[in-house]
Amino acid sequence: MFTFLNASFLVGLLAVSLPFLIHLFNRQRARTIPFSTLVFLKQLQHKKMRRLKLRQLLLLILRALVLGMVILAFARPSIKSGSTVVPGSQTQTAAVLILDNSLSMGLETDQGLLYQKAQLVAHKILNNFSNGDELHLLFTTDLTDVQIQKTIYSEARLIQLIDSSAVSYKYGDIWQAIEKGVELVEKSIYPNKEVYIISDFQKTGFPSEEWPRQIGASSAIRFYLIPCSDAEHDNVGITQVNLLDQILDKNKPVRLKVEIQNFGNRKASELLVHCSLMGKRVAQEIITFPKRSSKLVEFRLIPTQRGLLNGTVEIEEDDLVLDDKAYFTLMIPEKTKVLCVGTGQSVRYFKLALMPTPEQESRFEIETITNVRTLPRSLDEYQVVALVNVPPLEGSWLDQLRQFVESGGGLVIIPGAQADLKFYNGHLLSRFGLPVFQQTIGQLGNTKAFVSLGSINWNHPIFQGMFKKKVRNLDSPQFNLILKTAPSAQVEEIIQFQNGIPFLLSKSLDQGKVLLFTSALDPGWSDLPFKAIFAPLVYCSVSYVSSSVNKANVQIKVGQTLETHLQMVTKDLFVVKPNGQRVRINPKAMGTEFVVRFSDTDLPGVYSLYSGEKLLQKWVVNIDPRESDLRLIKFNDLEKSLGNGVWKLDPEADFVQAIQKSRRGRELTMMFLGLALVLMLAEILLARGVKFSSTSKEVQT
Repeated sequence: MFTFLNASFLVGLLAVSLPFLIHLFNRQRARTIPFSTLVFLKQLQHKKMRRLKLRQLLLLILRALVLGMVILAFARPSIKSGSTVVPGSQTQTAAVLILDNSLSMGLETDQGLLYQKAQLVAHKILNNFSNGDELHLLFTTDLTDVQIQKTIYSEARLIQLIDSSAVSYKYGDIWQAIEKGVELVEKSIYPNKEVYIISDFQKTGFPSEEWPRQIGASSAIRFYLIPCSDAEHDNVGITQVNLLDQILDKNKPVRLKVEIQNFGNRKASELLVHCSLMGKRVAQEIITFPKRSSKLVEFRLIPTQRGLLNGTVEIEEDDLVLDDKAYFTLMIPEKTKVLCVGTGQSVRYFKLALMPTPEQESRFEIETITNVRTLPRSLDEYQVVALVNVPPLEGSWLDQLRQFVESGGGLVIIPGAQADLKFYNGHLLSRFGLPVFQQTIGQLGNTKAFVSLGSINWNHPIFQGMFKKKVRNLDSPQFNLILKTAPSAQVEEIIQFQNGIPFLLSKSLDQGKVLLFTSALDPGWSDLPFKAIFAPLVYCSVSYVSSSVNKANVQIKVGQTLETHLQMVTKDLFVVKPNGQRVRINPKAMGTEFVVRFSDTDLPGVYSLYSGEKLLQKWVVNIDPRESDLRLIKFNDLEKSLGNGVWKLDPEADFVQAIQKSRRGRELTMMFLGLALVLMLAEILLARGVKFSSTSKEVQT
């Protein structure tokens, strides 16, 4: 937009008409004096006189233009970039200061942390505002608006907020912050609208699903981009830590998979990666991998104690140390309490399979109930319920059992002689989404006609750690009587018989797991209890369903919300953060359960949920790996999305003048003075030519 900063001088343009008025009023009519000797000269001078008059007219125009250019120069003409601001020193401003405090701003440079540099830049920007201006402060990791009307005291408050802020462990969405800033200034009644972005302009701060697109900002908004880093930095970070095993026990190996990403443009050479458990380094490896690639490292840990074990994976420190450490937890149960409901020999064999070997500690605490009339009213103290050759049960207790599984409990169902197919199909199996029994195959006690095990999914977690070496030839049990189930895509078949009928099925139900065997542990049904695979299979099956209550290694990212569901709350709930801070929680009742949500996850580490002194759950919170990628956005792409009113400022330079200049626009004063000077020179040269022509005419006359 073309405008004038001193528009009052434009009144002087009326003076441009003076040369023309003087010329018109000073014109005199020439008297005609006949003179015979000049008659023949008229034809000779006619052409020269016409040329002289043209020169005089041009001279008049040039003098008027010189006067006009000088007046326009005093009016200070300028071109404003996408602004409709009325010029003047009293124009009020609505401005948003976006300060990037995301994890990547914790990069250490020769000049200190990037965020410290950003804070100093923010101080300089605040000096560009006058009393009464409307100021907003936004952080990229928290878009809560801090608004002030600038006074001496309010500015001091804003400076205090900036100085007391620190680099966050959270991910910062720069584009979302810009959209929020645009929304704030567009609501303002002030004509001068500005958005300042102080950031490293990390590429991942502009999610692909959000941009590039036109932000839809008003043409009156000016954007100031102040990059704290003008070069891409190399960085290596830990992006994932996962447990590969679901069945965890004391003195048994646990596999941990770690993903390490090289985000830089140089090869990562001889990088030390080490793993610690309960503060003690237990494994390490030195790796080398190319630029812009990832490396998977697998550690084998042997926990030597029970309970909740905290662990960390660390790499050598680089310029961005905040992503060089990741957390994990292992829950090695003190005791897994198993409620075994059933009758007959199958219960005896089931309990024997869970008995520890001489070199093992007892992991399971088994409570047996043979009389279904004495079933416990509450299942909260158990981790696993086993229904072994169980007779029909009441529907209300089965409903309670389903809630137990949905909340993370484990259930094992093994039929037997007491198996009433009508009860199993109509009440038990259907309640848990399991396929019903269609028919019995075989004959009880008939050892001549039997079926053996066929296909086995050895990759299933049940078999992890069951055998030291890969099993090639399994001594299969012989099954005389089996129960054929209906086909179902909702369950996973772990073991099949040779005829394709499933023997062991698994189903996940919300947070819990259910296992269903299709043959009994009774010798009349099979010789399974006397085979070598029997004890490990039952032991690992119970361990597998009990692992569903192991919620210790539930992982989220910093800034995300933790959530869990509880069946009942008897005491005050509180969360212990990684720094030891206790935060009280108020659960929300939803139907028959309580929902617990916790959003104050601003630190990486382990968060613990307690009910009184009882530990209910553990969460692991790690940083968002997007913050580890230090590649920068292309400013040309950013300018296209923001429009024409974009100014990129150098934080090392004195950009105060640049901001003032952008507010005024591009001044054309010197250009107009230059044009006046050129026109004056043209006028001088043309005037000399006219004077010479007039002198020649007089001589000829």
